[in-house]
Amino acid sequence: FFLGPPGTAKSLLARRLAFVCQGSFFERLLTRFTVPEEVFGPLSLKALENDILERKVEGFLPNADVAFLDEVFKANSAILNALLAVLNERVFDNGGTR
Repeated sequence: FFLGPPGTAKSLLARRLAFVCQGSFFERLLTRFTVPEEVFGPLSLKALENDILERKVEGFLPNADVAFLDEVFKANSAILNALLAVLNERVFDNGGTR
């Protein structure tokens, strides 16, 4: 968790951390208009055909080793509530899997 004034290289530090650890990196600027699909990935249409609510998470927050969520306190309550389990417990419920 990085907290600081604008221009203090928080995002650069997060990118470098992902590079050094050879991990995947996810970055998003959160606003009150941010939707869950931008953070957690789009819904899988193939899974919906089988009555399964599942997201395609590759390249999004649930699969990231290092994540940088900028302006997190400006996000709407739906995003903040969805982030609770991911950030506190490091678990993401995706369909029938956790």
